Amino acid sequence: MPDADKTTPERQTDVQPDLTVTATAMEYDWLTQNECLCMDAARRAGLTVPDFWLSDDGALFVMRRFDLAPERLGFEDMSALVGKPRDHQGHYKYTESYETITRMIAHYSGTQAPASLDAFIEYRTVSLMVRNGDAHLKNFAMLYTHPVAADRRLALLDDVVTTSVYPHINMRTGESRYDRTMALRFVSGAKYRNYP
Repeated sequence: MPDADKTTPERQTDVQPDLTVTATAMEYDWLTQNECLCMDAARRAGLTVPDFWLSDDGALFVMRRFDLAPERLGFEDMSALVGKPRDHQGHYKYTESYETITRMIAHYSGTQAPASLDAFIEYRTVSLMVRNGDAHLKNFAMLYTHPVAADRRLALLDDVVTTSVYPHINMRTGESRYDRTMALRFVSGAKYRNYP
């Protein structure tokens, strides 16, 4: 793992100059291995993904930042592009739909729209296949050298995990259940977020 001596394992996520380091979360068993496996599945499916590694002990998932080469790029996630105000509970990132993201990509990508839309379909397909129920607005973003440049495009896929393996505990009843829904609806106005 590159720059292993620069990590700070007491934090859940640490950003190094050109790496993002995620540590195993206490409430989600095997999270780092889960993310490594899902990213490897995306790479094997032919998607372009950032370089990534799993530490020898499995406690750290390390990914090379894709917004730095050759110079630092602009980065806007979909929650910012659709103008969603933040809230303390994080509900804002679970609003809208994948259809909305498609419209944002088409609108902001300019000449890069066909390639970016194709990439988004591939990202969504992998997320559906691995049951990534946390593919929300902040997990999709646009990259650019300048806001009005013609190179605006969808950022590389990252932060993909199989969420359906983690139980959610109802604090009121103590009941444990598994979430079997997507983070967003497929189309605006849809009633449910069920997997197809």
